[in-house]
Amino acid sequence: MAMGTAITMAIAGLLLPGAPVIASESRSPAQRTFFLTLDAVPYTSVAALHSSGGAPELFGELGRPVPLISTFPSTTTVALGAALGPLGLEVSPGYEARFFDWEKGSVRGGGVISFFRIEFPWRSFFEWSKKGVARSAFASLRPVGASERRVLNAFGAFLASEQSDFFAYVETTDTAAHLRGPAALDNMFRLLGRAIREARSAGERFRVVVFSDHGIAGGEPLRNVLTGVLETLERVGFKRAKHLRNANDVVLIPYGLVSSFEAYTEVDTAPRLAQVLVSVEGVGLCAYRTAEELWVVSGRGLAAIGRRGDEWSYRPQAGDPLGYRAVVDGLRLGRAESAQGDWFSDLDWFEATWKEFYPDALHRIAGGFELVDNPASVLCSLEPGYMYGPKKTERAARLVGGKLRWTHGALFWEASAGFLLTDVPSTNSGRGIRLASALRPLLSGSELEVGEAPARDARLKRSGRK
Repeated sequence: MAMGTAITMAIAGLLLPGAPVIASESRSPAQRTFFLTLDAVPYTSVAALHSSGGAPELFGELGRPVPLISTFPSTTTVALGAALGPLGLEVSPGYEARFFDWEKGSVRGGGVISFFRIEFPWRSFFEWSKKGVARSAFASLRPVGASERRVLNAFGAFLASEQSDFFAYVETTDTAAHLRGPAALDNMFRLLGRAIREARSAGERFRVVVFSDHGIAGGEPLRNVLTGVLETLERVGFKRAKHLRNANDVVLIPYGLVSSFEAYTEVDTAPRLAQVLVSVEGVGLCAYRTAEELWVVSGRGLAAIGRRGDEWSYRPQAGDPLGYRAVVDGLRLGRAESAQGDWFSDLDWFEATWKEFYPDALHRIAGGFELVDNPASVLCSLEPGYMYGPKKTERAARLVGGKLRWTHGALFWEASAGFLLTDVPSTNSGRGIRLASALRPLLSGSELEVGEAPARDARLKRSGRK
């Protein structure tokens, strides 16, 4: 969730404190799974906690964390759409609560009323979450304590339920990580580990899956690129507009404080717009698509991304914007002698790039144009140390926590790598996993064959998935 959403939209709310409910009698031995979704907790902080031995009960019960490679943009709406899509979730209308609607030709959403009226399916997916922008705004004043209470309350709700696959979502971890840094959540993990061990000691039988939707990056005060973007567009003749009526019109929708942004313009204008945007200080790269392929451009050059079934190609036209030339060379060396061209399988690309500065970039850039109903014309990723968002949101964030030092959204590794913790034995325990592939194999009692769809229950219907 974008930092500043709750601050901008509401000013009050109420947190309900509580503790997990530990049953006095063991439930049925039938397999049950607690899925806990934490917003914006990076792999790096959880791995550091594991290495330091700082939460022995948690890692003793669940093992070591695994990197979970998110989407691009590495933001909640896009990421949870990808993570829950294999379970039947429909995509959301836009990247955030305020978005450009191509059919209406105008910007929609962004207000308290529209927040509830415009359907974003992931919001109603979960069995447990604290809903309401007022609650989120109030929680932003003490986000670390709010996160600790909500995690324990969610776990207690799972223990009290009869649901076989119980999905909970805690959004206040996002605010805590933005304002306090991800290490501020270490005690939350200690409390969760103790609660899990206590419940199992009392006879409860269950599996646990804890994961985050994306990472978060930073550490030093972030510089806002919005002014530079607006000044550059004006200088070269683009016009910021609310509607697309002329070839040089550009719709921008700053929302929250993140390290990526979207621009909307006419199809034929997108290549030129992308070239202009990457000239702005702090903009690392931009991507756009044509009828035949995807394109990525940065100060380091221009490259085409091709897709052919389950294969991808990366073809630099000038320079190497993703830094993938060495990756392609390695894939060529590992390929069968009979193979031709520079097309490699999706799996090979993931294995070769998940640890790169821009992990899994070909798949993720394509997803950036496919995981919402109203995709941007140009998607941009910022460099480390920069953010993008309205000045009023930046000022509001400063009132709560000082200069913003942490954010997400970008294509680079720290913003993209969330984590997965689980006691499910079949889970990979070292190599990265793509977020979109992580959850479906972990459903309770659903040993699905490849290509088989999971059962659609009442939760999917509530989320608009029919």
